[in-house]
Amino acid sequence: PGLHSRFPTVIEFEDYTVDELLEIADHMLVQDVMVLSQDAGERLRGVFQALTERGVVSRVDGNGRAVRNILERAKRRQAVRLQSAANCASQEELCTLLSEDFDE
Repeated sequence: PGLHSRFPTVIEFEDYTVDELLEIADHMLVQDVMVLSQDAGERLRGVFQALTERGVVSRVDGNGRAVRNILERAKRRQAVRLQSAANCASQEELCTLLSEDFDE
């Protein structure tokens, strides 16, 4: 009963693929004027692959949100990494996420 009974038609969508998740991530990074190093791109693909295999990410759960959360954690790790560096960060370093930024 309740809300479900008021909407008898259910439209189901397929889960996003790893490539679609990467496309969402790329779009979010462009908006933030950031890029992934080559190693970070491969690492992120592995993270998305693991999530989709475990069924953690689905459209119902908002996997666009999952992508955003993963990128936000990586940006926080990048900030800590750059803060602990002895020298000032270059513009390129400030705009590039590395593979280690995606460590769990």
